[in-house]
Amino acid sequence: MPHNLTTFAGRLRFARELRGFGVRELSTLAGLSHGTVHAIESRGDDDGVKLGTARELARVLDVRPEWLAFGIGTPPKKEPKAV
Repeated sequence: MPHNLTTFAGRLRFARELRGFGVRELSTLAGLSHGTVHAIESRGDDDGVKLGTARELARVLDVRPEWLAFGIGTPPKKEPKAV
């Protein structure tokens, strides 16, 4: 099933899976609770995601913050950097 890249949740899941992270691993690396990342992905929309959270997730996922938060630019295609 293709990812919905029109929402923050869809872009987050796409980037997380591209990088090979599970929700728990991403949560740990980003310094967030498992519940936070799970809730963002489960909600399926952009409501309530704090800018600092989006920036930290983008850093760990090695994607541009403006792409993750707003869908500006192109989706990532390269391999992840070492975290």
